[in-house]
Amino acid sequence: IYVPGWGGTSEAWSECGFDLTPYAGNVIMIRFSFLSDPSISDEDEGPYGGWWMDSIQVVEISSGNTTVLFYEDFEDGDDGWTYECKKAKGNLWHLTENDYSSPTHSLVCSDSTETYITCGVMNLAVSPFIDLTRVSPASPCSIYLDAKFDFSDWGDGECGGTDGYEIWISSDSGKTWKMVEGYIWVLPSYDWYRIGYEISQEYIGKVVQVGILVGTDPDEIYPSPMYVDNVVVLGELEDVFPPPEEILLVDDDAGAFDVNGINWEEYWKSVLAASGYRYNVIHTDVEGVPDSLYLLRHGAVIWTVGGDTSSPLENAEINAILGYLRHGGRLWLSGQGIFTAGMDSVLLSFLHVDSFVENAECDTVIGDTLPPFQGLEAPLEFSHLNGNGYGWDGTDLVYPDTHAFVAFRKKGRDPIGIACEGNYRVVVTAFLPEAIVSPDTLLSDQALKDTFVIRVLKFLEPGIPAPGNVSVEDSAVGMVVSWDPVFSSEGIGAYRVYRGGRKPGPFDLLEEVPGSCTVWVDTSAPYDTLLFWTVTAVGLSGEESYYAEAVPGIHSSGSSSVEREKKMVVISPNPFHNSVVFLIPGDGRETKVVIYNILGRKVKTVFSGVLGKGVHRFTWDGTADNGEEVAPGIYFLKIEGREEEVYKLLMVR
Repeated sequence: IYVPGWGGTSEAWSECGFDLTPYAGNVIMIRFSFLSDPSISDEDEGPYGGWWMDSIQVVEISSGNTTVLFYEDFEDGDDGWTYECKKAKGNLWHLTENDYSSPTHSLVCSDSTETYITCGVMNLAVSPFIDLTRVSPASPCSIYLDAKFDFSDWGDGECGGTDGYEIWISSDSGKTWKMVEGYIWVLPSYDWYRIGYEISQEYIGKVVQVGILVGTDPDEIYPSPMYVDNVVVLGELEDVFPPPEEILLVDDDAGAFDVNGINWEEYWKSVLAASGYRYNVIHTDVEGVPDSLYLLRHGAVIWTVGGDTSSPLENAEINAILGYLRHGGRLWLSGQGIFTAGMDSVLLSFLHVDSFVENAECDTVIGDTLPPFQGLEAPLEFSHLNGNGYGWDGTDLVYPDTHAFVAFRKKGRDPIGIACEGNYRVVVTAFLPEAIVSPDTLLSDQALKDTFVIRVLKFLEPGIPAPGNVSVEDSAVGMVVSWDPVFSSEGIGAYRVYRGGRKPGPFDLLEEVPGSCTVWVDTSAPYDTLLFWTVTAVGLSGEESYYAEAVPGIHSSGSSSVEREKKMVVISPNPFHNSVVFLIPGDGRETKVVIYNILGRKVKTVFSGVLGKGVHRFTWDGTADNGEEVAPGIYFLKIEGREEEVYKLLMVR
């Protein structure tokens, strides 16, 4: 049933209704449509207002009785309702070589001869997805474009009205749109000029599309074409932290130097290098405070404090630590002056600290009777850390609650370090490990520091780090997901690929692939839908890492660029060390996959037979047909049986 509405303004709430008797006996849905197109709605110059609805009800009226079959006043939300926004009419946008501000091409809204734009239509050019998830909200984000147009029809013709263009933005895959800048009435440009508009803060942190909407009034005065070129979105990216590793060292004391001008951080780097763990370093006063999700992607976190005695941990740092521990993190909080009056009680609870005494000082640290801390003993000397002009010993006494135990004591037996294990693991050392010195001439200071740190890390048992640099590329065979290999002392047994509709999740498991694989094709991705992909690493013991940072993508259909990729072959990694993986789409024909050396001699036949439709995975292990390992160097992958395809490979040892 189609019930047309009316133009104008109601001024106030008014009741309206229509008869559903012809549909009695059926289950129905009702769609309410608001039309805002000059060719089929009113003839004013806009912008058009909105339509408010409330107290919607379906009633049965019979024999004087009224039965309410459906009622909605939206007081409990809008569950069950769905929304959509249809694109504007018209399809006049197309690529052109006839006029441009870039070297060879631009986009034009016009008829096929580039003479005019049809009257009474609206034409929307929609950009690809633009990822603003890493854009800093503290700085402006703007869209710029070059434009050339001749909209000189201002109220002329029988119907009057105005021709012009608008800039729109969407953050839900084009279902709903909002004007960035609307009804731009300008004098004819006659030549190219640059225009720009700021993107609202509500879109920062989201994946968006930008639309350029050309609207013409319904008179018979045809406007000239509009050309658009060099569209760019500019914004300042937030600090990008390095890919995850086994250990993350968060340095909250980057300004501390010893008497030789060596940053205290270098002590930690030396120890971590000796421990065999791979690590990253972040300075909170330079790169900023990492959030809890980034912390979770590492195997364990060492958070060092010591320079700022008045407020060693800021609110952002406390929130990051709390979020990390709530999700099962493994944290070592270390340094001097950690505990201060008025310290966050929630943080103390999560650290399992019952009470503390500030600035108790300490000259010797002793491991308690429980392994792995048992037997450790080391003098603490602060004079060599005097590079900032202070030889200050800010060691605190820290007493555990019933869920933790004493890990380290000072010589007088008072606790200066505690540890706990459960849903998460925590070690708190309320002294400076940088101050450790060896009392034995046969054992270096560095060796004693190494032993101390390795013992603590043994207790924390760093987990599996998440894969880094996950990327997604569209192809005709599906969405190609790739990632960097993960290094873990435990070893990696597999990777798991996930997909979800939102960047924070939830995610559905798509596939588990061997640990030697760093690329996979999602052949089930729906078309024209914004989705997010992420990957986890699985250790040989079965422990799974946290999700890698999810990346957005959309599987396109029918575009010329996708058609050109139908024979796409994925090679990963390249260069490679011991083995390389090929993902090759098949078309049902006899096919050979052959490796040749730089002299053109055949090295190995990887596959020979019918390559059925779909994506096929092959691995070359760097051996020849006779089983012998080949020398490092340049090789060529040749796919025979269809149009000849040759790909260059580089083996390194």
